[in-house]
Amino acid sequence: MSNRSVDVLIIGGGPAGLSAALALSRTRRRVALFDSGLYRNAKTRIMNNVPGFDGTSPHEFRDKVRRELQSRYSDTFQYIPRQVKSLRKAELFHLSDGQDSWTGRKVIFATGIKDRLPSIPGFDAIWGRSGMSSFPSRLKGI
Repeated sequence: MSNRSVDVLIIGGGPAGLSAALALSRTRRRVALFDSGLYRNAKTRIMNNVPGFDGTSPHEFRDKVRRELQSRYSDTFQYIPRQVKSLRKAELFHLSDGQDSWTGRKVIFATGIKDRLPSIPGFDAIWGRSGMSSFPSRLKGI
């Protein structure tokens, strides 16, 4: 098991984690992004409301952004397609992914959300294809 050190450990490989990696890599921070490969929109064929990617599959979006990060910021960005097994804080954050040990000065949790789908028979079969839920259960201030 090797020991690696970066400025920021990012846990989560979806849009939030990729955005954080881009912003930090552009400012020359050394970043390791850990991606479990589990996504809330795994069943979705296309995504919308993302500038420049409207109508693109979530997989294609993630793949394109990762490739761009790896090609433009190969000296500061590392993509680790593994789940985090442990994380602890001492003077630095210490993370294990089961194969390597990592240390970082900061940690960003970009692990996303989990949908609370309605308990309607058959809804699972259409979720992400022809059925969708784009609104929170409660809107404040409206």
